[in-house]
Amino acid sequence: MNELKAPVIVIGMHRSGTSLLTGCLEAAGLFLGTVNNAAEFNQKGNKENESIRDLHDSILARHGHDWKSPPPGALDWTESEKGQLFELLEPYTGIMQPWGLKDPRIVWLIEGWLEIFPEASLIAVFRHPLLVAQSLANRPGGLAMSIERALRLWYVTNRRILDLRKDLDFPLLHYADGEALQSQFFEPLSAFTRQHGLTGAAEAFYDPVLTHQTRPVGEVTDDVLSLYDELMNSPG
Repeated sequence: MNELKAPVIVIGMHRSGTSLLTGCLEAAGLFLGTVNNAAEFNQKGNKENESIRDLHDSILARHGHDWKSPPPGALDWTESEKGQLFELLEPYTGIMQPWGLKDPRIVWLIEGWLEIFPEASLIAVFRHPLLVAQSLANRPGGLAMSIERALRLWYVTNRRILDLRKDLDFPLLHYADGEALQSQFFEPLSAFTRQHGLTGAAEAFYDPVLTHQTRPVGEVTDDVLSLYDELMNSPG
């Protein structure tokens, strides 16, 4: 593992722009390895390494949780699970360019990653709670989630992200709509890519046609609204 550089880790709630952010980082030059580049709910793919995602799912399941019912805080890793991760990361060993990964589940498992890679670079993204909830609710069949449950998941996930930022220094981007996307997403992303020597055209990945939820519809509880305001006012 001595030849394996510390990764860039994308964190954020499901349907919040993590795939967009990861795709932009890939376009800028970040090596992702073998990832999903086409999916039913995302034409350009979710950009996830499915084997690493499966490991994350198994760790969550061992603790009695899953992505729809996350834990109240950080989860521990067994030595066996760490060993499995080392095996899965073999394709990333020895590459010259920066590498990274994305999985919304990782927000609950980040301590294990940082134990292995204390110098990992984190970057996070958030989105309006109702847009996230609408996107999750619009999934078909058993993949759908009620607006109320989706908003609760949005809340606990983004609360966790802000709590992590109290101890870890990482940029927080806003997957905004319209003109705000440039100043609140692409400008801080550009600063991050320059810092990490990623010189490709990150914005080339973005396609506005693939953004399906653009108008928040409905109401949110005071705690969700307060957290959204806190995210908006948090330094990028």
